[in-house]
Amino acid sequence: MQSFECPYHAGNPYPVPGTDVAKVTFDSSLVLFRPREGIIASDGTNPRKGEDLYLTGAALTATWTDPSGASHEVCAPPGFLTDLTSVPPVFRLLISRAGPWLEAAVLHDYLYVAWQSVPHRTALRADRLFADRVMLAAMQVKGVSRWRRWLIYAAVRLGGGRSYRMKSPFRFGDATDPRLIHLAAVPDLVAADERIT
Repeated sequence: MQSFECPYHAGNPYPVPGTDVAKVTFDSSLVLFRPREGIIASDGTNPRKGEDLYLTGAALTATWTDPSGASHEVCAPPGFLTDLTSVPPVFRLLISRAGPWLEAAVLHDYLYVAWQSVPHRTALRADRLFADRVMLAAMQVKGVSRWRRWLIYAAVRLGGGRSYRMKSPFRFGDATDPRLIHLAAVPDLVAADERIT
């Protein structure tokens, strides 16, 4: 799926290199969608067959604050493809794929591939560090215990470089997939639900 437009950052979610992240707050609920028959790419294939993949059903929006106190917005758009929290099976007793860190993990997944959608952008080390710092700060605001968030952060710092640099053409579901036609209405449903609660 070609992603719906995010309301923020005009396609480039990354700050000036070297900008640190002091705090992250989520402005929307995480909505995930998993087609029963699996997710297909725009060419009709399923290049990641066998993987447990989900699509964001609505934009996942967050505000991050830099050390000066200035606020900035970031958004993982609807139709974005995620494998939730990437945890090797051997570590799943300590960190499951879903938990209070899930929103942080999905936003992190997006920031690891978003550079590929920014014209003339390459995989910059500063952008990867920003993605990792956003995840760390987002886990703190979600109440993830200190040892777990530092364990997850250390894991992505040590092992995430290869996946960050690897180009992935399969970042969104297929816009012509008839199963996804109703995703455009999801943000309105989520907004109505958030007004009630």
